[in-house]
Amino acid sequence: MNRQTGKLILISGPSGTGKSTVIARLMRLRDDVCFSVSATTRAPRPGEVDGKDYFFVTRTAFDAMVAGDELLEHAEYVGNCYGTPKSYVERRCAEGMHVLLDIDVQGVHQISENRPDAIRVFMMPPSLAELERRLRGRHTDDEQKICERLAQARRECALAYTYDYIVINDDPDVAAKELDAIIASAALQVPPTYRLESYVINTGNTISASAQMKLTKNGQTLSGVSLGDGPVDAAFLAIESILGRHYELDDFQIQAVTEGREAMGESVVKLRSGGKLYSGRGISTDIIGASVHAYLNAINKIVYEEAANA
Repeated sequence: MNRQTGKLILISGPSGTGKSTVIARLMRLRDDVCFSVSATTRAPRPGEVDGKDYFFVTRTAFDAMVAGDELLEHAEYVGNCYGTPKSYVERRCAEGMHVLLDIDVQGVHQISENRPDAIRVFMMPPSLAELERRLRGRHTDDEQKICERLAQARRECALAYTYDYIVINDDPDVAAKELDAIIASAALQVPPTYRLESYVINTGNTISASAQMKLTKNGQTLSGVSLGDGPVDAAFLAIESILGRHYELDDFQIQAVTEGREAMGESVVKLRSGGKLYSGRGISTDIIGASVHAYLNAINKIVYEEAANA
């Protein structure tokens, strides 16, 4: 039986968050994930293998790759060029592998323009105080460098809301299981027509719940506001106000997939449209966020099938 096409998973997070450790433990849980291999103009270091650690190319060849639009993203660092070859990612995904790319915030935005279907995950430390403890525990940076890394971490964490998922690495084993759950959920998704940009929920025991939603479609931001019988209902209705359509909610479930105070929750939404049932799944440490992702996942399946049958 052939595997489904794999997903491109973009992982960002401040230095010292523990991304490499979490990814290594994820690879013990799954045999269908691999690292992306970058192209670079720097010389190989002892023990590095061409095609495994990097694709080592000349500056002329790299410039030709840029000119030929053969890279998902590229940047220059300390006089050397680095980039992600489209052909490698596409080949591995076609083989059913989920390709992981550890990349900075700027690179994620660059890739998202070429691959809007990429799954964006931001990995955060439990706190900046814990991040500082980890950085100092390395004993590799001087005081100035540590301060620079912490300042950069604050800037990066402020952009975490622009990602599809946030994983808090308090325990690498738990974080790996959360990343595993995200990939399992992403594997069931279709190319997204609508993506969540942001949401604001107001609720309490003395006011009606309200939701302000922002979605993106083809690079355009769409906004909607609605009241509802609870925060999740308000969020769903706000999405419907953006789409201008009502969908019958057949089933809604939510359950924890990891343990602890920052447990990852999985939401399942089933919508009826045209006599058919469409199921969507969402993963988040935030129940409302998981529910919104699940609802959008189901809607994107409806829109995708309608476009295919048009």
